[in-house]
Formats: sequence, structure tokens, C-alpha cells
Amino acid sequence: MIVNLNFGRTLMRCTAIMVAGSSWVCASITTAQPDWMAWVEWHRLYEQDEWHKILYYESTRGGVRSQADDPAFFLAREGATQPKSELIASIEHFLAEPSGSDNPVHCRFPRRYDWLKSQLPRTLTWPDVECPELSAFIEQAAPKGMTLVYPASYLNNPASMFGHTFIRVDAEEEGGQRNDLLALTVSYGADVKPNENGFVYAFKGLTGLYPGSVRSHPYYLQVQNYNELESRDIWEYPLHLTADQTETFIKAAWELKDINFHYAYLLKNCSYRLLSVLEAAFPELDLVSEYDAYAVPIDTLRTLERADLLDEPHYRPAIASRIAYLRHRVPTPGNKLARRLVDDGVSDARQQALTDYSQDQQGNVIDLAYEYSRFKAKRDEGDLAEVSYDLLRLRSRYPSGELKIEPEDWPAEPLAGHGIRRIGLGGGVWRDRPYGLLSFRPVYHDRYDRQAGFLKHSQINALNSEWRLVDGSDSPFGIKLDRFDLVDFSSLVPYNPMTPAMAWTGRLGWQRSSPADAQLPFGASLGLGRSRQLTENSTVFLMAAFEASSRPEFSYGIQAGWLASLGDDKRLGVELRSTDSLLTDDSRLRVDATYNHPLSRNQAIRTRIGYHRDDDTEGWNTRLQYLRYF
Repeated sequence: MIVNLNFGRTLMRCTAIMVAGSSWVCASITTAQPDWMAWVEWHRLYEQDEWHKILYYESTRGGVRSQADDPAFFLAREGATQPKSELIASIEHFLAEPSGSDNPVHCRFPRRYDWLKSQLPRTLTWPDVECPELSAFIEQAAPKGMTLVYPASYLNNPASMFGHTFIRVDAEEEGGQRNDLLALTVSYGADVKPNENGFVYAFKGLTGLYPGSVRSHPYYLQVQNYNELESRDIWEYPLHLTADQTETFIKAAWELKDINFHYAYLLKNCSYRLLSVLEAAFPELDLVSEYDAYAVPIDTLRTLERADLLDEPHYRPAIASRIAYLRHRVPTPGNKLARRLVDDGVSDARQQALTDYSQDQQGNVIDLAYEYSRFKAKRDEGDLAEVSYDLLRLRSRYPSGELKIEPEDWPAEPLAGHGIRRIGLGGGVWRDRPYGLLSFRPVYHDRYDRQAGFLKHSQINALNSEWRLVDGSDSPFGIKLDRFDLVDFSSLVPYNPMTPAMAWTGRLGWQRSSPADAQLPFGASLGLGRSRQLTENSTVFLMAAFEASSRPEFSYGIQAGWLASLGDDKRLGVELRSTDSLLTDDSRLRVDATYNHPLSRNQAIRTRIGYHRDDDTEGWNTRLQYLRYF
């Protein structure tokens, strides 16, 4: 069928349009409305997936609604819920000669402008518009490709406990070299007020009450923040994209400049938004449809890996990782000498002490001392500028060489880790009475899971539940909820004098004290202490323990344990927790031995034998579970 398009008719219309969210202008719109409108209706452009992805529409019970929460993102009054109205308004405004604005809609929304031009008849006449701000940004970025950047988990910040992701725009090489630190980045995050209360921060972040926005920073600032200040390892994954595709992504991200979206830690977070912007740039990709419930940063990596967009990663070690690497390359006395070079200064006697080592080891000792001085300086532990200068001057006497950790010494990359979601099926015996066991954990990782790909010595569990099936129970279908964790975290990083860290555990949720407990009280627990490395693959920890519950009950005591890796990611541990009540004479003792045997990356068998004692109940609890990660 041939559609006869007649572009001879002209309609002059005075249309009020919002420019930069603040001023109104009257534009002369030249259009052959019946003709391009017929084209729009014939091809039903407003129903196409590409248009919906560019405007971030998602399905609702009554139709669709854009995830953008800002009226400035739309050109039609009802554009947030009416894709057709928004498309028609966009065409009308894009066909108009801009008047009275330094930032016309063509420059504010370059991605949808390019897409509409590619979809509408070539005989349409589009105005010649210059966009100096956008052009300057693209010229500064000089896009040649893109890299997905993944800073690892950071337990001290609720928004970063599952890691983070953002895009680095890689520039053209100059003189055969490329300085990645000067590259621009595109990231999405919550707009948080300075000095926001921690509890308010966590509550608003979990419930999606923060606005979020896209921002751009030089990469060196991101490295300073994540690599140095927060001491987080960074993984850089080049994307299989061309220079033209990278420019398309920049235009899609540009449309979100100063536009608000709801931000939530477990769904509409940096990971989800990054994938949605990639979809807006490349609508042929299906990246976000599987994340109706929640998404965390590692999901971004796995989704892009399935789409065959990721290249081999590059590892940028955190300052604490560099110190740990050098500490293992230097004998124990050399570690102490490196600390003295920083804490007491570069004296003649300490320079003489360096001669006890080989030339290579002398360089390593000085490198270790310099990294240690930077670690202390980043934490405002005194003015170390003079010490750092003396160390650099001392280092210049030795063969130069940038500290480089070879790939064979890298930790396992994030994609090598198990799936973050886990279900468990099994059973157990409590005081000679058998029971079935069902568990589900939406996120993320515990200290007995395979360690590869995750932050070592850490546990980050959220919304974990355990259900017990017992014959003769008065509960529906014989099922009892034994445990539900809102959060269950721990950091058992071994203490060392150069990068001192406190070992801690924290939990908030409901839990029976033993299978015989008829109550399911809500409670909170905290452990504070130290962890020590016994051997290369084992650690011990000892903590002061505190508990509070809705019984009501307040308790204190000790928490201790031994954890070991047995090769091939097998994990074995023994843990003890003993507490006494502040309000009564009650006391509790819990001792558990746990062994986790991986069958594959995403399968494991876990067994636990425990002795539990309350004032009125005691017994042995043995359980065996098959765990499946996905």
C-alpha cells in the first residue's frame, strides 16, 4: 500500500512550551500535520518499544507511566502517562524554529530528537539548531568507547553495601596514549542532604523517598573517593561499543541532566538506572525487564555479560589492597621498618636498616611505607606531606617501577562469584525430633558461601528467612517461621597495624532462640571486637556481644569464632555466643560448627551441628541443606 504524503500545507501555531523549566516562549511551528500525523498513526510510533524506552515508560494497571518524576522531562502536559501525546508534542516542538531560548528542546532532548528524525519521512524539514553546551561536552569527552566501572562493596555506607556501578567515557588516544583518569564519567545516585541522619538516610533509601539524578565527574575524582578514601577495589569492564554508539549513550544520559527519578537501594538504584539509560540509547537491548522486584550492582555486570557487551576486566586495587600485597612481599621485620619510616620519620638510622635487605626488597619496603603514609593522610592522621616527600626522594635512588599487581595475583573478579539469590532445601534433627527446612535469601552473601568474587571476610544478608516443617505442629500446614532477618551484616577483616579495622557483626530481625521456643521475638544484636589471621587461610575473632529483644530482654556477653578456607572455596567454622540477661538470671549459650561444600559455582551442600542452651531448654541441633544460588 502506498501512502500519499503531501507536505505543502503549513500550519502556523503559537504554542507555549516550557524551556529550562522556568520560562515560556511562543514558537512558530511549521508542519504538515495531516501528513506526518498520518505517518505516525500508520506506523504507530507512540507504541513502539524504542519510544517507550527512550521516555522510560513502564507498564501499570491503567496503562503506562514514565519512571521520570520531573515535569521538565516532558513536552506534553500529560506526557508522563500518555506516550502518544508526548510524541506528538515532541514532533511539533522539534519542527519549530527555536526562538527566545539558549537551550531549546532540540538541545535538551537530543536522543529523542535523533530517534524521531530517523523514524519520520525524510522529506520533513527540520530546523538547523546549534547546541553549544552539548557539543562542548561531547568534544571534551572525545568519546571512543565506554567502560563499566564497578567499585566493590563498602559496608560503612548503606547505599554502597552491595557495590556500585557507573560508566566511564573513554576518550580518543593522544600520541598513542590514553589517560583514563581524565576521562568523564556518567553515574546515578541519590540526592542526599549534607549531614543527613544515618537512620533517616537508610529509611528513605530503602523506601524510595530520595530523588535521584544523573551526574558527571572526572574519573580521577571517582578513583580518589572509592579507591583511596573508602579503600574499595575497582573493576573496569570495557564495553563492546563503537564511538558512534558511545555518543548515542551520552545523548541519552544528557536528557536526564537535572531530571529527578525516585531512588531506592534495592530497585531504582545506580544499577537499574544505568541499564535503563543503556536501553534508551540502544532500544534493541532487553536489559531491565527481568528486574521487577529488585536489582543490585552485580546484576548490571551479569546482564551485560549475557548481552555479550563486556570485555576482559582491569583491576584497580584499593589502597588497603596495595598495602596488603606489599606486606606479603616484605619480611615481617621489613613491615615494622616501613611503619617506623612513616610514624617516626626517615632518619639516617632507618635508612641504614634498609641495607639489611636486597635491593628489590628495599624498594618494596619504601613502597610499603609510602602507601602507608597515603593511607594515614587520607584519614587525616596528621600532616604527612614531609614524610611522603622524603620517601619519594629515598625511592628515587632505586630502580624505578610503578607498583603493579600482576593478573595472577588479582583477587577473583566479581563475575566469578555465586548468584546473590539463594534457596535452601533440607532437614534436621532437634532433640531427636526430625524436621524439614526451607530457606530463602534475596541478597547477598554470607561468610560460609564461596568467597570468590565477594568482599573477603564479610557478610551482607538482607530479608533472609528460614522455615521449619514439623509433623503435629499447630501452625498452618505444619510450617513455622524460625527466622527473618531485615539485615545481618558482619566484617571480620583481620587486624593489622597499618590498616587497623574493627571486627563487628550486626543483625536486626525476628528469631527463635531455639527450635523449642514458642515465641518469635523481634531483636537486635551487635558484636564489636577484633579478628586475627592465624594462617593464610584461617582467622579467629573475639567480640563483646550485646542483644536486645521484644520479650523484653537486654543481654551482654561474648562472641568468638574460628573460620577457615579449605581450598576450592570449601568453608569451615566454629562459632560461640554466650550472653547473660541484664534484667533476669537467664543466660544463653550457642555453639555451632558449620561446613559448606560447593558442588559448583551456584550449588552447595551445607551442614551445621550446634548445641543450644537456655535456662529451661538445651539440646543438639543438626541440619543438612542443599543450597542453590541464582
